[in-house]
Amino acid sequence: MSRIKRVLLGLLLVLLLAAGIAFAVPALRVKVLGFLGGESFFDGRPYSAWRDDLKGEDSSAALDQLKRGGVDAIPMLLELARAGDDDLYAKSTALLVELGDKAAPALAKSLGQPDDKVTSLHVLGKIGRKAKGAAYPLVRFFNDSKDKAEKLAVLSILASMGPAAHEAMPDLTRVLKDGDTELKRSAVLVLGAIGPEAKSAIPLLIASLDESALRPAAGGALAKIGPESAAPLIEVVRTVAKPAEVRAEAVRTLAHLGQDAAAATPELIACLKETRADLNLEACRALAAIGPAARKAVPDLIPLLPAKDKVSAAAMDALANIGPDAKPAVPALVSVYGEKAPIQAIGPVAIPNLVEMLAMPKESAAAAHFLKQFKGLALEPLLEALQHDDAAIRAPAATLLRPKDFALSANDLRKVLPQLRELLKDMDKQVVAAARETLRSHGKNARPEFDALLSAKEDEMRIEGARLLATLGPEARPSARLLLTALREENPVPAVQLEAVHALAAAGMHPKEAVPVLLDALKKNGQALDCITHLGMHGAEAKAATPLLCESAAGNDPALRAAAVSALGRIGLTKELSLPIALKCLKDPSPEVRLAAARAIAMQRPAQSLAAANLTACLKDDSEAVRLAAVVGLGMIGPDSKPALGDLLRMAKETQSMELRGACIVALGQMGPNARAAASWLQSLLEMGDEPHGVQIIDALGRMQAVETAPALGKLLNKDRLGVAAALALWRMERAPKALTFLQEGLKQPELCEGCLRALAHIGKPAQAAEPALLSILESDPKHRVLAAEALGKTYTNARAIVPKLVAALRIQDVQVRIACAAALAKFDEAAAPAVPSLLQFLDDPESPALRQAAAAALLLIDPEAAAAAGIL
Repeated sequence: MSRIKRVLLGLLLVLLLAAGIAFAVPALRVKVLGFLGGESFFDGRPYSAWRDDLKGEDSSAALDQLKRGGVDAIPMLLELARAGDDDLYAKSTALLVELGDKAAPALAKSLGQPDDKVTSLHVLGKIGRKAKGAAYPLVRFFNDSKDKAEKLAVLSILASMGPAAHEAMPDLTRVLKDGDTELKRSAVLVLGAIGPEAKSAIPLLIASLDESALRPAAGGALAKIGPESAAPLIEVVRTVAKPAEVRAEAVRTLAHLGQDAAAATPELIACLKETRADLNLEACRALAAIGPAARKAVPDLIPLLPAKDKVSAAAMDALANIGPDAKPAVPALVSVYGEKAPIQAIGPVAIPNLVEMLAMPKESAAAAHFLKQFKGLALEPLLEALQHDDAAIRAPAATLLRPKDFALSANDLRKVLPQLRELLKDMDKQVVAAARETLRSHGKNARPEFDALLSAKEDEMRIEGARLLATLGPEARPSARLLLTALREENPVPAVQLEAVHALAAAGMHPKEAVPVLLDALKKNGQALDCITHLGMHGAEAKAATPLLCESAAGNDPALRAAAVSALGRIGLTKELSLPIALKCLKDPSPEVRLAAARAIAMQRPAQSLAAANLTACLKDDSEAVRLAAVVGLGMIGPDSKPALGDLLRMAKETQSMELRGACIVALGQMGPNARAAASWLQSLLEMGDEPHGVQIIDALGRMQAVETAPALGKLLNKDRLGVAAALALWRMERAPKALTFLQEGLKQPELCEGCLRALAHIGKPAQAAEPALLSILESDPKHRVLAAEALGKTYTNARAIVPKLVAALRIQDVQVRIACAAALAKFDEAAAPAVPSLLQFLDDPESPALRQAAAAALLLIDPEAAAAAGIL
């Protein structure tokens, strides 16, 4: 073998070995195959490798590598895009779009490659504004192409590039002159996208308005070019010879220019007067866009409002945008559109017009609506309106000054309320009524004005002041001195006195001077429901009214009958006169009257035993409220209501009303030992755990002296509320010392204190060991002072310790405490002499008849001479 052959054989062996090694390593095999197949390479890898990776399940690594390659990866991406595979196309073009302006020049350059132009056009369109460097190549491609679709695609790309497409201006203008309609329209869109830099094309665009197919696009392009388009557009609008459609488009375009089209206002006004609705509509919209600078159009916009059509709505918008200068349109806007009118946009300058419109029946409500919206800005004009010559303006102006419409400061109130008070003297009744209601609506803030009225010289104003004070209820108490002064005048005016009485009653005050005033009013007007009600609040002090109340109780008006019998019950039923009336009312056709009668009888302490049979009949009344009142009344009668035992027990067992069952149990207990027949049933309820009525059951068993239940009750002494009731019951049954000890110790427990106080008051003197604790509660526990005083009045053994504490408590500003202390002091007779000055003072208490009566009763026992000197019999 020659030397040459041996060398060639060696080379062949080396090549075979290298090929074997290459094919043994996958990465090398791919490169070799790619090289041998003539494939394109990127980043050391052939086309087939990239294709396979992008087609694989996880292509993210390959996509990231291509993305990092940037511009250098574009040829490979384009080759992948033209592979004919949708997935490859989507992934590769997405990367090209993401490269954006970096890819634009290369893509534009590839437009000359037939295989890549479709992809390049697609990607450049997606890149849009970022394809800045592609404008010139795109234009060159556009000029070279004979394919209309390609030309349209290029124009679409240029449009998406916006101002970056300004390099195409010469070619675009050439298209506008020589292209077909579709290409022209696309060119117009590109000019619009270029914006202000396309101003040189304005004449061509203006001319394009004449072509219907180009008109909307041309208008849009002119609007995007901006203010430079205004003057040519105005000229189009001004040229009446132009078709209406062309002029309408010009007007529409001016609207897009907004304030920059202000110079077009005269031409737009002229359009408002033409007969073409489309021109009218577009002119209104353009004026709206111009805004305040279109103020000269206001007089011509107003006549368009009444039609309430599209043009009217556009005119309304224009007036709103013009703002304060549209003030002359306010009446028409409110008249046509009511509360939907854009008055807030016109602003506070509209307020005077709105005030005047308060007198217009149709527009008044809407005018008031807008005045409320202006809030404090409308206050001074409204105050001026209170002095207006026209009552039809004064009345609604007064109404608007209520707090629900205007949040008035203290300074505002000092201006408003006195003027409203003066309006009460107005000659117009509607004005007076409006002022009165507005004053009332301000509540306690208006009280100084009510006081001023009450102090006026004119009786009518004084009556008005008292009536308004009555609307304040308890908040009128600071005015009590003035009301009492009116009540105690030497030369009284009955009407003023009566209103003062009603105002005091509304405030929870019932001075003794009120009784003769109410009696006089009742004599003059037997139908005075409020007089009847207020007389009842005076209790026994109003006994002189009994005959008149009996007449009312026998009248034709159910409401008066109910009020009268209720008042009789408060005053106290007399066997000779008022009790028969109340008994008769138990059979009244009106359930309200029957209820009032049953309650009146139930209020008697002790109740008249004569009423027992009548109340028993009421247990079958249709009204549950009447049945309930009858049960309470039978309980008040006590042992004498024994004939009703069976009915009460049956009702207690059968009723589904928890309240009625509880009342029956209480009534059975008040019958005492006479109701022992019910004890076993009550005990069974207790054993079944009737929690809602537990206390009532135990109390009833104690009152019945049901000693057989004592062992069971003894087990309850440690069970809170039930324990308190059980202790009292055990004391009643067997005077059990452990029960008294439990109650005395219970005073130390807040949750038991109230019940123990009530129980100790029932026990009386045997509970004297609790007096120190009771005195401590009287001094330091406002919540339980009344009960402590009542309990002390029942134990009353240590006068030296108790009387000074009760006398001191008389100074507490609490009517119920004073009443309880007066009643307790009465138990000490002359030992309570230190209380006499306070008790004498209470005889004239302007608030509480009950306190006056308690003070009088105490004085009779403590110091009869002082009582006689004070006129107490």
